[in-house]
Amino acid sequence: MAPDLPSQRPRSLLRAIGTYGLALAVARGVSVLAVPLVTWAVAPDDLGAFAVLNSLVVLTFATVVDFGLDTAALRLASDEVGERRRCIFSTLVALRMLLAAAGTCGLVLIRDRAAEALGSGRYADLLPWLALTLLLGSPARAISNWLRVEGRHLPVALVMGLVGALEGGLFIVLVYLLRWGLDGLVAARLASQVVVLLPLLWLGRGVLRTRPSWRWVSPLFRLGVPFAALYALTGLRELDRYIVAELGSLSVAGVYDLAVRAAAPLGMLNLALMMTLEPVLHARHADATLGRDVDAFLRGYAWLGGSLSFLVAMGCPELSSWVSEPYRAVVVVVPGMLFLEVLEGVRRIAGVGGELSRRTELWIVAAAVNAAVTVVLSLWLVPRFPLLGAPAALLAGTASGTLVAHRLGERAVRLKLSVPLVGSLCLASAALASWLVGAGRVGPTPGWIRAAASLAFPVALAGALGVRWATMRSTLSTALSRLSEPR
Repeated sequence: MAPDLPSQRPRSLLRAIGTYGLALAVARGVSVLAVPLVTWAVAPDDLGAFAVLNSLVVLTFATVVDFGLDTAALRLASDEVGERRRCIFSTLVALRMLLAAAGTCGLVLIRDRAAEALGSGRYADLLPWLALTLLLGSPARAISNWLRVEGRHLPVALVMGLVGALEGGLFIVLVYLLRWGLDGLVAARLASQVVVLLPLLWLGRGVLRTRPSWRWVSPLFRLGVPFAALYALTGLRELDRYIVAELGSLSVAGVYDLAVRAAAPLGMLNLALMMTLEPVLHARHADATLGRDVDAFLRGYAWLGGSLSFLVAMGCPELSSWVSEPYRAVVVVVPGMLFLEVLEGVRRIAGVGGELSRRTELWIVAAAVNAAVTVVLSLWLVPRFPLLGAPAALLAGTASGTLVAHRLGERAVRLKLSVPLVGSLCLASAALASWLVGAGRVGPTPGWIRAAASLAFPVALAGALGVRWATMRSTLSTALSRLSEPR
């Protein structure tokens, strides 16, 4: 849920979207190359330990450090300029560093207990190093948001691309070539954070030279707290690695984390969705045809994301030869994680009614339902189905949160979106794809069957969704024309 930023020229907005997309594509490309190479140098239990420790850091950020302060600063800064705007972000940096220091100290204090839970004391020394990413990431995030408010999207996009590409490249060098193993994973994460922080500190020197002001502390927390609850609930998803490791094993958690990384590039589609849809929504909030066009957008998005996910899933058995033998069971996990990315995009669209009416509580309720269903089902499913339990629980939780967001959004602004249909098709498609690649079977179906399914699926999905190329082209043309209008 991006806050309102100062109005920008449409061409600049489109260039910014393209820049972010290109930067993320480069970062994801390097990551995709690094993932299979890492599996030949790191054992599944070590990758599982890294995933659990990193999730602990992310969860600490969501619950202890975030507090919705970035979102609050963006909203406050949209009404300010010059020194006052810099003062807001200077205060944000100071607050974030204090909270990050507290979170880092807390993680250092529990390092032995965390290592004990993972079953090996050798992991205790890794958590403090990973915890340092809280201190490194906090000023980087604040300065990046200041640059966005100032309309300086290019350096932000370059940093986003650099951190992902650098981490992936360091994974290849330190983990695969130099065989540093788990230490290499941690070192790559830290080094990439340090390298991108330095240019950001230079770009944000105006903010850093500005003295923080107590007058902004109360507004930041007042605006941020509703989002803090949302982000904390969303951050509970990070418990999936811990649950898999605790109720399954570290080795299973390593295979599961590999599936998460393999599906991550599809998240670029969600980013493109968010950055493309939101300006159109706010520009056309009073348009009588908005509901029809958003529904066409939703169906087109589900068709594109679903077709890509199914195609990738069908190739997983052949692609599994790129990873080492202990990781090859990942083929049955990837389909669920791919369709989870699509379903999360559907959830984003499902609550547009609440977005237009500025009802933040809609997202809090949806996130609470999502987290509750996911955690409860994970605790029940993972001991019975170690590999498939977590993806199934995540899909069920996200589907529940999507339905709640849709129902509450419809109460705020009636748009008549086909969310139940689209969500049901995502779940059914994930189940079909998982079965075809070997879930519940001795092995995957023959390659020719999967190839035929890959050709038939987009046609069948288009029919089920009622997707027509002419409708999608018309919707896209309308969106672009609206973006091209002076504001």
